[in-house]
Order: sequence, then structure tokens, then C-alpha cells
Amino acid sequence: MANNNLSVSVLLIDDDEDAYLLVKRRLASAKSITFNVDWVSSYRLAIPVINEKIYDIYLIDQTLGDGQGLDLLKLLSQRKYRGSAKIMLTNFDSEELEEQAYEAGITEFITKDQAQASFISVALRNAFEREQQRKALEDSEERYALASQGSNDGLWDWDINKGTLYVSQRWRELTGYGGEQSDDLMDDWKKFIHPKDLKEMLRALKRHLKNDIKHYQHQFRYLRKDGSYFWVLIRGVASRDEDGNCHRMAGSLTDIHQIKVTENKLKHQLLHDSLTDLPNRSLFSDRVSRLLEASKRSPDRLFAVLFLDLNRFKVINDSLGHQFGDLLLQVVAKKLSDNLRGEDSIARLYGDEFTILCPLVDGLASLDKLVGRIQSSLTTDIVIDGHKISVSASIGATIGPGNYGSADDMIRDADIAMYQAKRTGCFTLFDDQLIEQNPPSKKKLKLPTD
Repeated sequence: MANNNLSVSVLLIDDDEDAYLLVKRRLASAKSITFNVDWVSSYRLAIPVINEKIYDIYLIDQTLGDGQGLDLLKLLSQRKYRGSAKIMLTNFDSEELEEQAYEAGITEFITKDQAQASFISVALRNAFEREQQRKALEDSEERYALASQGSNDGLWDWDINKGTLYVSQRWRELTGYGGEQSDDLMDDWKKFIHPKDLKEMLRALKRHLKNDIKHYQHQFRYLRKDGSYFWVLIRGVASRDEDGNCHRMAGSLTDIHQIKVTENKLKHQLLHDSLTDLPNRSLFSDRVSRLLEASKRSPDRLFAVLFLDLNRFKVINDSLGHQFGDLLLQVVAKKLSDNLRGEDSIARLYGDEFTILCPLVDGLASLDKLVGRIQSSLTTDIVIDGHKISVSASIGATIGPGNYGSADDMIRDADIAMYQAKRTGCFTLFDDQLIEQNPPSKKKLKLPTD
């Protein structure tokens, strides 16, 4: 669960004072987080403020009267601003600008309208948390790099012509084999590489031996004597004769297992909801995007996005407490996961809203069957801390690929259909008529939440 006492500093750089006042008012109403907002109205005034103080979040208008927000982003790309979220405000689309901004280390783009919407606090909080997680990953990698300089790595020496491999005592200690591992044949050494890693490891080795790459470096899993695999980093360089043929190669072996475990954990956290461990919006959107891309090659293959919102969850949450609500969301997440087909995937967007991706859809009948199974599973009584409760959900859906160009558009339309389902009490499939009842200008303001 989130830290209820989180305090975040924000620097808004915008030449529009009215925009500043509205954003400040929106952020002041945020719950469980305090945004301390400072404002500067020009590029010139922003420079000394940026140099003097490090903020948690920088909210920068791209078009300033005396300069460009992109130039400020480049200034913020310095090392000392790692961990700070950099968000650019813009009212136009430009692939060139987007590319330059991401090269400068931007966290996210949002429109001026979105910045003034009521849920801006959620968007800023998520951007800040993502940057903090990214910084933790970078710090972890840096700690590894510094530690490796002072560590005792295992050494190896391969006589290519004879096919023999020498390994040092430290290598033996790392792998647990002591003096039992053979020094004779390269083929014996290959047997200790994880089967899933061997092909890529040998491919990289071959590229170095052909002189396609100057230095050999690769990560793979190595088999210890106790039967467990651990992650190692191998480095090496080949010695060549006057004709360029390799006759010898030597290098080092480093234990990076804990680094890989930490790295994989952080990557998992970046893409999953901390409460339910379900994929978050970022990962879900990526999966939808991949299906949209694949549909260009197979346009007749149908898939669906379902948007699900629990009914009366706010009443339950308010009456029984947020801790109970969190436990209920965890139970619901498991029920939903257990009732999906093997190829389907589920995500928690935020609050009590979930999305489901069905990559193979035969038609409306198959969706009706899935929705019925979901509703049946939710209506079964749930007992938490002695409280017996049953829940239901409003479910909307949209079918792709259709004319969809982005994952956000599909999620938006499924969301619109869900609101119609909430009004009617029936599962609703999106159609264009719902747009008239739910104008896109309102629905597009909903930003991603991890």
C-alpha cells in the first residue's frame, strides 16, 4: 500500500499564470500525498531555480515566451536530476520533438488540458514513482560496476588450438566444484551453461572470434555443483596471429546473480500493480499494441479488450475500511485470473477497475460466455475477516483491430462501454453511438496509472 505521508515537490514552468493556478488547485485536492508547487513563468527565470534546487517533479511547458521546454529538459538530463520526473506539456504532436524529448530523459508527455484535469495528481504521482524505481535500478547497476572493480573474479584461459580450458581457483570457488572440474576440453565447459542461454552465448563468442566485435561480453546462467544455476558475466578477448586467426582467448567470470535478481524484481515492479501483482496499465497497453501491430499482417484475426468496474466498491471501501477494500481487490483479482482462458491476460488499471485482453475472439457469443463466467465467479460469497460479501461488476468491451490505431483508443472505448453497462446493468459492446453519449473529450483525459 502507498505511503500516506508522501510529500512531493513540483516545479511548474509555464508562462500562463491561470494554468499554474488551476494546476495548483487540482494538486491541492489530492489525497494521501502533498504536492508543494513552485512556479516560474519563463525560460530565463527557470534556469537559476533549476540550478539551485532539485525537485521531485518538473512540469514543463514546451512553448515558453523566451525559450523552449526541450532545452530545459536537456539541462535536467544531468546526473544530479536522476530520480526526478520530467513531464512535458504540449498541445501538438511531433515525432521529432518526442524523439528529442526521450533522448533528453523525459518521463511522460501530457496535454495542457490533461494537466488541468482533476486526476493530474494521479498522473504526477505515478510518473514520480516510475522515476524513483528507474533510479533504484540504475543505482543497483552502478553499485555492481563499482563492486566488480574491487572484487576477485574467476579467470579463464582457453587454448583454442588444443581445445583446453584453464580456470582459476576463484572460478572454482564461484561454481562450487573445487578441483573437480575438468581443465581439458571446451566441450565439458559448455555442459555447465543453461540450455536456454547456450545458443546466444556461443553466437556472441563466434562473433568475437570472427572479429565482428572487439571484446567478448555475455551474461548467462551457470550450473553450480549443488545443482542450482546462478547468473554470471563473462568477459574475454582473443589473441590473433599475423593472419588474424585466433589461437588463444582469456578473460574473467563475475558472479552477478544478486544483481540480476534485483534487476528482474525492479523490472517486474515497473510493470505490475503492487497490490494485486497483476500487470499494470503500461504492460497491458504494450500487449494490446503488439496485437494491433500483428493485426496488420492478419487483419481478420479478432481480439477484444474488456473493461471491468466493481459495483458498490466505494460503499464497501468506505464502510469496512481501505484495508478491507485492498483485501477484497486481491481476492477479486485472483477470481478473475482463475476464470480466464490460458491465452487471456488481465491487468489492474487503478482503484477497482480491471482490464482483460482476449487475443482470440470468435465473436460476441464467446465474449458473452467469458463475461458470464466472470460474473458467476464474483457472485460467490467472499469471506474476509468474518465479513461475508458478494460483488458484481459492470463490464464493457470493444473488439479489434477495426480502425484502431492505438491501445489507448481501445481501452478508452471499452471504458465508455463499461459506463453504459453500469447504467443498463448489462454487458455492453462498444459501438459508435456510445461516443455521442460519452464524448471523447471527456474520456481521453483519463491518464495511465500503474
